[in-house]
Amino acid sequence: MIEVQCEFILKMKEVEDRATELFQIGRSEIFPNLNWNGRIQQKLVGETQQSIFSITTEWTDISAWSNEFNKALLNKKFNNWYKKIFEISLYGGNWKVSNLLEPYSTPKNESGIIEIQSSYTVKFKNINKAFKIMQEGLNQRILDGHCSQRIFGPNAQTLFTWSSFWNSFSDWEKAIYDRPEEVHIKSEAWFAHWIKITDFGGPKEVFKNL
Repeated sequence: MIEVQCEFILKMKEVEDRATELFQIGRSEIFPNLNWNGRIQQKLVGETQQSIFSITTEWTDISAWSNEFNKALLNKKFNNWYKKIFEISLYGGNWKVSNLLEPYSTPKNESGIIEIQSSYTVKFKNINKAFKIMQEGLNQRILDGHCSQRIFGPNAQTLFTWSSFWNSFSDWEKAIYDRPEEVHIKSEAWFAHWIKITDFGGPKEVFKNL
């Protein structure tokens, strides 16, 4: 499975005036029309927060995504909507592709859900180790949500991301800071192995499903 994400940077005026309504059309009309599975979000925390909107979809492989995206460009409704996004965007349109690690759990795509992403950069020589350690975290349910490895875009191959999905910030904070002691010890032991092979940990990025 792969995850494909495209981010657009907008002026704050467009964010306030037009963006939310336009991107919500994608969730309510465009995705169902194309039978696409995914989510449309606004970034709340991270680089250029509030000005970034993103489109994220899941596919079996790159070939499946490429075929469906090319078909979508021939769809009049999608094409008109997509052009309007470019009209109000300063930058964007570049796609980032990530390989979803197994075991993979389906993300929560419902409106209002908060997605919290933690990203880490590792050396090329540590890629296989990073892959195995993240899979261990998923298998032991230390990591809820899903994990991915960037295969196309910035820091391709060396960027690993953990995404978790919550109804609210308070639910996330409770899960992180109010864990039972045995869960905390197990989680910290796993994380100690993870940071041994990690060069950089990026800032947490938070998205809200529109």
